[in-house]
Amino acid sequence: MNQPERSESGVRIEERRLQGTTFAKALEIAGRESERDISQIPTGPEIYFGKVRSLEFSDDGLHALGQGEDEDSLSLLRDGKPLFGGRYTSFDVLWSLPDYSRLIVRTQARNGKQSAFIVVDDETLCAVENEEHLQLVSPRTSIDQVTLKSCDQWATYFDRFRFEDGKIQHTDLFKVKGRLTVEQAVISSDGSMIVWKGYNRKRNFVFQNGDLLAKGNEAYFRTNPDFSKVLTVVEDRNKTKIKIWSGDGGEAFEIKGSFGRVAATEDLELVCTSIKTKKKSLYDTHLVVFSSGGNDLVGPFDRISWLEQEKDRIVATVERNGVRREIVVSRDQEPEEAEVVLSEASSK
Repeated sequence: MNQPERSESGVRIEERRLQGTTFAKALEIAGRESERDISQIPTGPEIYFGKVRSLEFSDDGLHALGQGEDEDSLSLLRDGKPLFGGRYTSFDVLWSLPDYSRLIVRTQARNGKQSAFIVVDDETLCAVENEEHLQLVSPRTSIDQVTLKSCDQWATYFDRFRFEDGKIQHTDLFKVKGRLTVEQAVISSDGSMIVWKGYNRKRNFVFQNGDLLAKGNEAYFRTNPDFSKVLTVVEDRNKTKIKIWSGDGGEAFEIKGSFGRVAATEDLELVCTSIKTKKKSLYDTHLVVFSSGGNDLVGPFDRISWLEQEKDRIVATVERNGVRREIVVSRDQEPEEAEVVLSEASSK
């Protein structure tokens, strides 16, 4: 189905196929092939397409999505009713409610540009148009708001969309210089703060909203529950820098070597990471303990095979000279160390 156009005289012109396949016909075939009961799914108006493809069904069997293809245009169909369409090559549903009443859809045009459409009941909004590297950033499970990331030639943009009383409210959040892909993001409960990790072909970056916190060849971050603190661990030029960011500027620790596993208590008062350093032809692995009371370097070890948080303490499994050891780190006592001699078979 071609999209309606207006002539120079202001007349609405709409072209429709008079033969082909309909959503209802495609639904019937899909139901027969899958032995699925499609009797309760609405089929919408009788609109002909060259092909109806990519049918998917809701878990309750009462709704269906499909794509109507007609020459060089593509339409998204919900229960047979076109939601939007245009000269697109594909649709990708990034998120949906089980009954498809709310949808976030990424489109791809022939020139490679992407757009994002948000559907709430019968309202459709083109949220982002003709951009690149569109991503859905950590939607909240209640889907009362979503955050989208997009790029143009020069920058990366974040936009928020809230759903209120059946309407879609848009807010420009922030932008950062350069084209970045979001690898990880966490959003505060009120949506006011996003801590995220992005990367390009050369570097990794950690941001708090639009403010750069850290960058390096490798990067890791965590937040405490109320987002008042952010932990960043980055490695750059064979140096690892650990920092806790807070309102008073934060505390930092730097050590030569590259980091591996990281563990921290929820309040970020205690952080441990494995560090591998090179001495001539040998590698030494240490456990770095980072806290408000200071820093400790435990080791060296042959390897640190496990590092995890257990409530208010951190437990590491290390190996040294054929012996497996468990190190327990907590804030109220010295690190505890227990050892188990590996059997010859298990140490290989």
